[in-house]
This record gives sequence, structure tokens and C-alpha cells, in this order.
Amino acid sequence: MTFPLMRDRHLDAETRPQTRKNWQTFLQPPARPWYADWRLLLALIAFTAVTRAASFGSPVISNDEEFYLLVGSRMLHGALPYIDIWDRKPVGLFLIYAATSALGPFQVIQYQIAACLSAGCTAWVLYRIARMIAPADGALIAAACYPIMLAGFSQIGGQAPVFYNLPVAIAAWWIARRYRDGDTRKLFAGGCGIMLLLGIAMQIKYTVMFEGICFGLALMWLAHVHGLHRGRIVPMAVAWVACALLPTAAAMAAYAAIGHLDEFVFANFVSIFSRESGMMKAVRRLAILTFFLSPLWVLLLWAPRRLGLRGNGSPQLAFIKAWAIAAFVGFLLIGTYYDHYVGPLLVPFLVLGARALGWQGMRRRFAIGTLAFITICTAIHVPIRIHLAGNRDQFRTVAAAIERQLGPDGCLYIHEGEPGLYHATGACTVTRYLFTTHLNSLKEQHALGIDTAAEMRHIVAQRPQVIVKAVEPYSDPPNRPARAIMDRALARDYRETGRYQLGVHTLEIWRLRDR
Repeated sequence: MTFPLMRDRHLDAETRPQTRKNWQTFLQPPARPWYADWRLLLALIAFTAVTRAASFGSPVISNDEEFYLLVGSRMLHGALPYIDIWDRKPVGLFLIYAATSALGPFQVIQYQIAACLSAGCTAWVLYRIARMIAPADGALIAAACYPIMLAGFSQIGGQAPVFYNLPVAIAAWWIARRYRDGDTRKLFAGGCGIMLLLGIAMQIKYTVMFEGICFGLALMWLAHVHGLHRGRIVPMAVAWVACALLPTAAAMAAYAAIGHLDEFVFANFVSIFSRESGMMKAVRRLAILTFFLSPLWVLLLWAPRRLGLRGNGSPQLAFIKAWAIAAFVGFLLIGTYYDHYVGPLLVPFLVLGARALGWQGMRRRFAIGTLAFITICTAIHVPIRIHLAGNRDQFRTVAAAIERQLGPDGCLYIHEGEPGLYHATGACTVTRYLFTTHLNSLKEQHALGIDTAAEMRHIVAQRPQVIVKAVEPYSDPPNRPARAIMDRALARDYRETGRYQLGVHTLEIWRLRDR
């Protein structure tokens, strides 16, 4: 890969200028202003809604977003992440769910509509970026692939990448336009805005920092090739870094002001390094993801050679390649390789793949093959995912059974089950560890900063009115010491009131015995 703005001896036949002029003179100007494609924006949002039709209104799409909704909705009643409800996700993600929850009483569908709008808008920005390096039909096909692939990688609801891909894509769009047009007017101010946007994205998922580093270097390079002296570039870069860190610094300052900086720092920056990864399972998941990403590997690695697409002289193409590499590095370094972690790869990979897509000649074959593969895989994956997690009727049956046992003031503890049941029942809680994996998984035993066995003893000592557990442990490996403490309390103080199917799991509902 040639880095942006390299000398024109690297240009291919399609982009080599007839005279040795500055690269700005031969790049094509934008054909249309960005707002001219508003009809396409609406069409992509509508298409995204179609790809998500099976999940709209379901409260049991993913335990992750069930938990995000729980935290966001309870923030409206004064709960604070990391203090009242513990997790290691950035606070910005919970603020999104708090904002959608504040819109009205239909909180599940509200966050799903917001996620659909975000995904559809991201597809549109993807199209706009792809138009800088690809024909219109290829860019459109790539944009249509995005919501399909989101659904195929378990992002049919409101997983974090669905939200943070949009600000990252907007930032990439702005920088790519600067590279294409050679327009460095207001580079400093615009760069500050872009890096602030990336900082906001980092408060949805910290792994955005890899794209942020790439984009910051791209801004510095752009300033360099336009003749700015190093003495000016360095303070500009410092300001850009400060803008990127500003949202995180603001969150830290807010927690410091209320005396909980230590809790914020531990949850956000320390605990992740104490969680056990389960390397062999992660490697298997990576192999599976590699297979299901195979259409993108074809479009990125083989199709350009087959079609004779070199494009080394396009500065915006080189920037987009650098973006794709940064996203891929971030993906690899996470190390757990769950399917929704593919999310940040999709936008830059599809932008690059758009060059090989179209409705003419060999591009048509690549387009048909890509669309067929991802559509078939998604059509198979989504029903399987729903079967594994459970459907809305099963969820409502379990929630109703819990409510019958709770009474007006009873508290609930879910050891294994869906965290969305806390939200559905509105029950009070007896622990701040409401994401069930935190206490039922051995991988988290040393990552919470507490003795999980002691926390379980604290939970059962409070005698919650209802305890929910699965017949077989959810996690592999389970936290057996914590489960043993709970089982002894159930045998001594509780009676089982029923068993209910939720997806592939059978849940037991236990009610506190009358004294």
C-alpha cells in the first residue's frame, strides 16, 4: 500500500496525469453535493429496517443490549454506571440508551428505531465515501451490503458498533474529501471537530482509538504535504489529540467530582486486563469469522488484481486502506472475537470492496456472488440466533411468571437468564452486578475487583423475593463456588415455582419461602 499523497511515479494508467502537476489538479471534483442524495438516504434507512424486521419489538435480541437498556433506563431514575450498576463499557453507550428511553414508554422499540436509523445513515455515509474511489453502482451495492452483514454478524439490534460506526464513518468521509480535493482550508478547526467526533465514538467503544490514531496521523500528513512547518503541525496535533480525549476526560471529571474516580478508572481501563480470555475458543471463533468474511477477502485481495485495479495514485484510496488496517488491528487486539466485534471492519472493508462491485462485466459476477453469500448466511443466521436466544413470547411468559411471584415490593436476582428481565419486571435489585456473566462466569472471577463468593453471600443474605437460575449453567466455565453458595440458599430458604423455556435454556424461578 502506498501512503497518501506519494509521488506520481506510483500512479496507474487510469489516474496518471498528463503533466507533472500537483495531485489536486487531476483528481475529479465531487459530482454532486452531499445533500443531493437524500432520497438514497431514505431508501437505505428503509432497506435497513427490512433487514431488521424480524427483531423489531423483541426484548430478547442480545443480552448485551438488554443490559444497556436496563442501565440506560435506570439512569433516568438516578442510577449511575460503575457505582449502582457495574460494567466496563464507556458511559457514552449507556447515555445513548438513556436518551432513547427518555423518548417515551416503548423503550425497547425506541432504541431499536434509533439503531436502525444509525445503521441506515452509516450505510449512506459508506456510499458517499465509496463514490470517491468506485463507480456509483459499486458504491450502492456496498452500501446495501452493510445492513445485511450487520444482521449476519448479530448486530440486528443496538450493539455498540451500530452506533459508533456512524461518527467514525463521518470522520473518515471528511478526511477522505480533504485528500481527494486537496482542500486544506480550515484544516485545524475541521480536524478538531473530527477528532472530537472520534472522541465521542470512543465513549461508545474504546477500541475506536485505533481509528483515531490513524485519522490523527492522516491529518498530520495532510498538513505536512501542504507545506506547513513542523513547528505548526506539532501544536495542531496536540490540539487534535486533546479534542479526541475530551469526552473521556469529561466523563472522568464528572466521576471525580462526585468522589468516584477510582470506580470509573477501574471499570473502564483496568478490569478488562484481568478477565480470562479462553484463548482456544477465541481462536475457533476467529476461524469462523474469517470464513464468513470471505466475500470481503475476495473483494479486497483477489478482485482488484483480477480487474486490474491498482489505484496507487489515489490519495483518498490510500487513506481508506490505512483506515481499514487500523480497524483490523483493533479487531485483532481485542482477542475474544465474538461475531459483533466484526462491526468496525465492515465500513472500511465494504468501501474498498465497492471498487470491485457493479452491474457490468466481471464486477457483476463479484456483486452477485457477494450478495448471494451474505444474504444466504444472514437468512440462516438470524433464525438460528432467535432460536438460541428465545422469542418475545417466551420472554414475556418468563417475565409474567416472575411478576406473579414478586409481589409489590419484592426484589429480584437473576443468576442465569436475561438481564432484560430486570427491565421488564421493574423489580428492585440486590447487587450492582446485574449483567449475569459477571457473577456466573469463572472468566470474570478476578476481573471485578471483588471476591465473587463474598458478593454471592451478600446477595443471598438480603433474601431477594425471587431468584432466577438455569437448569444448566450458562457460562463455560461457570463460577462454581458462587453457584454452590446460591444453590445452598435456594435449598434452605426458597421453593421452586416453575420452569420455563427461553431459547435453548430452561430457567427455574425460585420464590422466598414464608417465614
